[in-house]
Amino acid sequence: MSPLLVSVPRALTLASPPLSHQSNGAGPACSSAGYRKADDEMSGTTSQADPVDATARTVYLNRPQITKFCDNHVSTTKYGILTFLPRFLYEQIRRAANAFFLFIALMQQIPDVSPTGRYTTLVPLIFILTVAGIKEIIEDYKRHKADNTVNKKKTTVQQRPAGGSVGFVFGVNLQLLGATAIEDRLQAGVPETINTLMRADIKIWVLTGDKQETAINIGYSCRLVTHGMSLIIVNEDSLDVSTILVSPLQKSEIVDMVKRHVKAITLAIGDGANDVGMIQTAHVGVGISGNEGMQATNSSDYSIAQFSYLEKLLLVHGAWSYNRVTKCILYCFYKNVVLYIIELWFAFVNGFSGQILFERWCIGLYNVIFTALPPFTLGIVDRPCSQQNMLRFPQLYRITQNAEGFNTKVFWGHCINALIHSIILFWFPLKVLEHDTPFQNGNSVDYLFVGNIVYTYVVVTVCLKAGMETTAWTKFSHLAVWGSMILWMLFFAVYSAIWPSIPIAPDMLGQAGRVLQCFSFWLGLILVPCACLLKDVAWNAARRTARKSLLEEVQELEARAVDPGAAVLRDASGRSLNERAHLLTRVFRKTPSSVGRSNSVQQTVSHGYAFSQEEHGVVSQSQVVRSYDTTRQRPSV
Repeated sequence: MSPLLVSVPRALTLASPPLSHQSNGAGPACSSAGYRKADDEMSGTTSQADPVDATARTVYLNRPQITKFCDNHVSTTKYGILTFLPRFLYEQIRRAANAFFLFIALMQQIPDVSPTGRYTTLVPLIFILTVAGIKEIIEDYKRHKADNTVNKKKTTVQQRPAGGSVGFVFGVNLQLLGATAIEDRLQAGVPETINTLMRADIKIWVLTGDKQETAINIGYSCRLVTHGMSLIIVNEDSLDVSTILVSPLQKSEIVDMVKRHVKAITLAIGDGANDVGMIQTAHVGVGISGNEGMQATNSSDYSIAQFSYLEKLLLVHGAWSYNRVTKCILYCFYKNVVLYIIELWFAFVNGFSGQILFERWCIGLYNVIFTALPPFTLGIVDRPCSQQNMLRFPQLYRITQNAEGFNTKVFWGHCINALIHSIILFWFPLKVLEHDTPFQNGNSVDYLFVGNIVYTYVVVTVCLKAGMETTAWTKFSHLAVWGSMILWMLFFAVYSAIWPSIPIAPDMLGQAGRVLQCFSFWLGLILVPCACLLKDVAWNAARRTARKSLLEEVQELEARAVDPGAAVLRDASGRSLNERAHLLTRVFRKTPSSVGRSNSVQQTVSHGYAFSQEEHGVVSQSQVVRSYDTTRQRPSV
């Protein structure tokens, strides 16, 4: 389950803290705990709540301040000039993938440990870190410019007149003529978006600091709660709690509480500067660029213009990204296990002498050139199904929540599959060529001849495996699969003829000609990859026949250009229902009990806006204003 924490901005409330004026010249008794609490609220960080100290802040009017209070400087930047390099490297290396490749790069610097080149892993790692660093610099520079724009705004401070107090200037001899307010409407599509996300089994929390009645109306207006739902209302004894806005610190603490206790992936979305702490605390932060500034946008991982865009961001791009990343990672492990485990099998043949089967440059260019394009197409252009069906069936998003595409079982399944493929790719050609006759020129079958044949089979097999993993074929997919195989054959032909014109790889001279003249090579080029992939085809067919997932049903119906609407109509046991059975299920479904409805809080505002008042309704605004008796004392809780 993935909780989604949404900040609903309400009307701006101006609160005036009590001002303390001391007639004597004694200095203030200020508590440092109050300053730490203020700093936490300004920075949006999470900390333990400090005890309330009545003497924490003493402000002197028309006099120099003895104690320096924290200013309102806004800073959302992550790095400084001196802290960028160490902090960026720390954040990159703490990731498991980068740490693994760094370890491999360091091990490759020892010639006796690694058979490959010293820069095979180091150069790609430096390139990736450089690109990521440039991206971080650009984003942090934009945040720095936005902070300067906000901090350079002019602020007018109105001090108390000499000889008087604030209470004597404001709030004396006032006559109430009327009241006005801004109707705080929800953006277009907010209720529909929340309803769709709830159908995707996403848990949604709406954080608002309004009073109880307003908060309930917000829940009804955004369809987070319904009329037949029982509500549990938790209040504190103090009236102040239900009237003040939720502070940035409280929002971030709620997100941190969910992260620590629920153990789920959290997403926080907001549109104001008071949402920065919440956005930065969550696993994924989304900022809405609007009328409240760009602070939330600059501090977020993703930026959208409206709340309704969150539906496509999660259900389409989020699900697609999860599918692409998992396929890319699993395929990269698969193709590397297939190639390098073959060196282990060859060690059993050569008596663990340290002799390698493949030519060194062929090993080094395996991940860089010959099998580099399939992971890119799987991780960039592949998609499980169309955008329309992803939005039409939010239930497909549950695949990402349950980690069905990438978990321990799936990972070791791919590794075992690669192990089986490596056995077929090495031992089959070896047994066929073990008793082969010499060539016409007198040359016999050597280890490099077998290695080039096996290497060709490996490239063809892993490229065809990428084609099996591809769900949406595009021109880039065809280029990656077929182009990689053709690229290896061209390289093999050229690489076998460049010596002595170019003084490298003398052992490869004439290897392409001998391999292409071998009848066993062409026969194995068809049989060996087919033997490897036939097992995968049979396994997928048996699994889909025995237990077909919802995504697979949608994919099959989509491939046949059939409306996949019937694929999601299931009963509690998981059996598919047709349209008639689905309608009958809805008709005979039991309604909530009357007891549950009686205990629920019913909505009284039919139009769904928390603060709206009809302009020309039955009850005019003047009658509403005059119906409130301001002389009556507020009832206590």
